[in-house]
Amino acid sequence: MKFLRPAREERIAHIGRLLGVEVTAEAAISEVIRLRRESGLPERLRDVGGSMRISHRWQSQQVCLNV
Repeated sequence: MKFLRPAREERIAHIGRLLGVEVTAEAAISEVIRLRRESGLPERLRDVGGSMRISHRWQSQQVCLNV
C-alpha cells in the first residue's frame, strides 16, 4: 500500500473510511498494518511461498502462490 500511495491516495483513504479510521491514506495504511500484525499474517507474499512477476509483454502483474 505504501508503494501505491502516490498513485492511489484517494482510494487508499477510502479504505480508511471502510475500516472506521481517519479518512487518510496514512491512517488506512497504519490500520491495515496493525490488523495484519494482530492477526499474525505474514508481511510479504514470499513469506508464504509467493512471488510477484511483472509481465512487460502485457504490462500487468501476476501474483503466484506456490502452496
